[in-house]
Amino acid sequence: MASTTVSDLQNLRRVGDLESAVEDDVAQKARRGLAGSVGQCLTAVTKFVRRKGWDVLHLGGLVVGVGSIHAHVAYEVLGPCDTIVAITLSLVCYTLYALMLASWIGIICTGAGPVPVDTSRVSNLPEEIKAALSVGRFCPGRPFGWRDGWCNVCNQWKPALAHHCSTCGRCSMWMDHHCMFTGSCIGFRNHRCFCLFLGYGIALVCAVFLVILRCLVTASFRDRWVLLRMVACIVVLAYFLNLLVSNSHIVWQKTKSGWYSHVLLKKFELVLLHAFKLKERLESNQQQLQLVKADSGSSALLLQDLQEACMGVVNPSTGLVLGLSGGCGHRALVEVVFGEPLSWRWLLPLRGGSGDPLKYISFDEEACAGWARLAVVLARHERFEKEVAEARDAARTEAEAKQRRQIEGWLANART
Repeated sequence: MASTTVSDLQNLRRVGDLESAVEDDVAQKARRGLAGSVGQCLTAVTKFVRRKGWDVLHLGGLVVGVGSIHAHVAYEVLGPCDTIVAITLSLVCYTLYALMLASWIGIICTGAGPVPVDTSRVSNLPEEIKAALSVGRFCPGRPFGWRDGWCNVCNQWKPALAHHCSTCGRCSMWMDHHCMFTGSCIGFRNHRCFCLFLGYGIALVCAVFLVILRCLVTASFRDRWVLLRMVACIVVLAYFLNLLVSNSHIVWQKTKSGWYSHVLLKKFELVLLHAFKLKERLESNQQQLQLVKADSGSSALLLQDLQEACMGVVNPSTGLVLGLSGGCGHRALVEVVFGEPLSWRWLLPLRGGSGDPLKYISFDEEACAGWARLAVVLARHERFEKEVAEARDAARTEAEAKQRRQIEGWLANART
C-alpha cells in the first residue's frame, strides 16, 4: 500500500513537471511571437519612414500652411462681405480654393495609372518610336529600350513606357515624377489634375495677394500681432508661389520640347550627356590614335558624325532636348495629357490621358529619326572603341615581343 502511494506521488510529480515545462514552452513561444510581431512592426514603420517620410513632412506642411492661410484670410483679411468688391473677392478666392482642392484630391484618387494586369498584351509602339528608344541601351547606369521587361521589385510585367517609383514601391505608366505634396506619382492618368492644381494654385495665391494688398491699403492696423500674422502669411504665400511657378515652368518647358514624361526626358538627357563626353574624349585622343596606328581618318569622320548627331537632337533656338513629340504642336500634346479636345471641360479636374498607354499616341518623325541616328553613331563608336582597344593590345604585344628579342640578342652576344 505504501509502495503504491510512493509510485503515485512520483507519477504526479512527473506530470507536474511536464505541465510546468509545457507552460514554460508556451510562454517562451508567446514571448518570441510578441518580440517577432514588435520587430515586424518596427521594420514596417522604418520602411514606411524611409519611403514616405518626406511625403508625410511635405504633406503635413502643405495642410498646415494652407489651413493657416485660409483661417487668416477668411477671418482677418476678407472680413465681412459688406461691399460688392468684398463679395466678388470672396467668391473668387473660395472658387479657386475649391478647384485647387478638388485638383489635389484628383491627383491622389486618380493615380498615375497602374500597369495593365493583362500580361497577354504587349507595347504596340510605332517603328519610329522603337528606333528612337533603341538609343537607350547607351544610357550609362540605367539602360532602357523599346522592348517590354520585368520589374524585379514589383515582380510583374513592365512595359517599355512604364517606370518604377522607389517611393511608392510600384510601377506607373508614363511616370512624370513623384509629388511629395500629394504622396503619389504623376503620370498618364493624373497629369491633367496636376497641371490644374498648379494653375489654380497660382491663380489663388495671386488673388489672395490682391486681397491682402487691398486690406493693407484700406485698413489701419492698430494691433501689431495682426500685422505680424499678415506678414507671415505673405512670406508663406511667396514660398508657395515660387514653388508653383517653378513647377509650372518645368512642365511648360517639358511640354514645349515634346515630352510627356519628365522621367523619359531625363533618360534621354543622360544619353545625350554620355554622347557629348564621348565626343570630348575623341577630340582629346587624336594623337594617341596615331601612336597606336589606328585609323585616324575614321576617327575624324566618327567625331564629325557624332557632333552632327548630338546637335541634331537639340533645338537650336531654345537649346532644349528634342522630344519624341516635338513637332506635333503644343495643343496636340496638351490634348493627349488632358484626354480630350480643347473645351471648357479642361477646367475640370477629371481623369486625363487619352488612348492606350501602351501606345505612343503622337510623335515627331524628324525627332525620332534624330535619336535613331544618334543610336547608330553611338554603335559605330562602340565598335571603334573595340578596334582601338585591339590595336592597343596588338601594339603592346608587338612592343613586348620586340623588347624580348632585344634582350635575347643581348644575352646571345654576352655568351659569345
